[in-house]
Amino acid sequence: QVLDNAKIHTSKLSIQELKASKIQILYQPPYRPQVNAVEIIWSILKKKKERIIFDDDKHLKNFLETNLSEITKENCNGAYR
Repeated sequence: QVLDNAKIHTSKLSIQELKASKIQILYQPPYRPQVNAVEIIWSILKKKKERIIFDDDKHLKNFLETNLSEITKENCNGAYR
């Protein structure tokens, strides 16, 4: 069983019940946006879109297609400080 660190998942009762059922408990690490690829990509896109207002879905789609294709491993470094 893979659990996040919500209080209900870490309570003594929950742990006792899972262990009694012989279920191995694995906890996810705490959330860290700086190691989450999607968060890094959105951070870069947000910086590029400052002051842009999209008139319609077509303009948004064009912006995403153009800018997503320009994101590289190198420009992801340092996206979070």
